[in-house]
Amino acid sequence: MTGIRWGQAAHDALKERERAHAKHSATGQSCEQMPWTDPLWLPVLVEEVGEVARALCDREAAVRVREELVQVAAMALAWADAIEHTAYPCGHAYIIKGCGGCDGGAVEFVRDDGDPAWREVTP
Repeated sequence: MTGIRWGQAAHDALKERERAHAKHSATGQSCEQMPWTDPLWLPVLVEEVGEVARALCDREAAVRVREELVQVAAMALAWADAIEHTAYPCGHAYIIKGCGGCDGGAVEFVRDDGDPAWREVTP
């Protein structure tokens, strides 16, 4: 069995997030400040996936397909990170465990065994 092949792509995705934020924040269009529930996330991500499809259909070089995939990864990571940075009325971030002082505004992700997971429950 082989392990995960780590390369430069994850680093490049983070750099792409920085580049895109610098470009779009000047016009107030950066996704980095949007809450994860903003309906704009999905069309932006799908548009990036569409650019991958276009590069493949146009039989562009692998380096160009990779550039587009890095942009998809950057957008997906930004959206996932937005979940962690969206504050609720109690002041906590979205992913918490055992807030205690919340009035139902905070949400946590837990599995039946208590480990973090993607099943939403409210306190």
